[in-house]
Amino acid sequence: MSSLPTESDLDNLLHLENMFLTYGYEDGVEAGRSEGLIEGYVLGTRKAFEILQEIGFYDGVTKMWLKMGGKRLNERSIRHLTALSELIASFPTENQLNTEMLELLEKIRAKYKAIMAILKVGNNQKFKRETESTKMAY
Repeated sequence: MSSLPTESDLDNLLHLENMFLTYGYEDGVEAGRSEGLIEGYVLGTRKAFEILQEIGFYDGVTKMWLKMGGKRLNERSIRHLTALSELIASFPTENQLNTEMLELLEKIRAKYKAIMAILKVGNNQKFKRETESTKMAY
């Protein structure tokens, strides 16, 4: 003989939809957290690569001008190039949670533009992001 359903069994049946909704919500939150971590990691890695690629470009051009144009450059140009080189060297290469890094990047960009104007180079030595050009830029 089977026993009669108890009141709690009937309550469970009546609240079955709410139980599944709660379970689904909890599973969704956990899946979202997991996927968000992966997506954030991938996006952060990609953005860090883009920023350091730009910094590397500025560093390479600065070193090239200091090395190749040393005797042809006036003291003002050398002073600005050296200051830019110091700004680039101070750029953090480890993970930091501050906004000073973005401010420093803006200072580096502005200093680079000013130096290119002083050297009268124009847009010949402008950093081109991968989305701007599919060709290699020098």
